[in-house]
Amino acid sequence: MDSLTDEQRAEIDSLILAGEILNAIGRIKTACRITLRDAMVLNRERYRQLRTERPDAFRCDDQEYWSGYNECVFDAMSRDL
Repeated sequence: MDSLTDEQRAEIDSLILAGEILNAIGRIKTACRITLRDAMVLNRERYRQLRTERPDAFRCDDQEYWSGYNECVFDAMSRDL
């Protein structure tokens, strides 16, 4: 995500903060020109950064944030979720 403009990064961050996981992943995939799997990884990494840097900007806790998001079981297991 280093190659993104400030505007692209702000858009992705706002999607993540709003809990729009699929839209954030789609925007990352398009903006970075990467695979869906890589976009999912970058989304989760950016989520963790934002959770650390701006915890009060989130409307809910981790469990509620990810509750409506389903991913491949093997992907989740590989990240020890």
